[in-house]
Amino acid sequence: MAANSGPKSFHDIVRSHRGFLVNPLQWTLRHLDLVGCRFADVETAPVDAESTDNDRFCSKAPSDAEVIALNLFP
Repeated sequence: MAANSGPKSFHDIVRSHRGFLVNPLQWTLRHLDLVGCRFADVETAPVDAESTDNDRFCSKAPSDAEVIALNLFP
């Protein structure tokens, strides 16, 4: 039987690494390495010099990440 060289499932990772199963907000570099997750810095657009203070208070819909982070335990 040949070894599977593809990515492991979360189930396989949890079975082979004690302590892996924690809240994703508590993940460390070790967790990210185990699942092959990488982050890269991106450049942001410069802030418009003509924007007013009122622009900061405009309501905008929260991103999916914000919704998940704020509603972990409904």
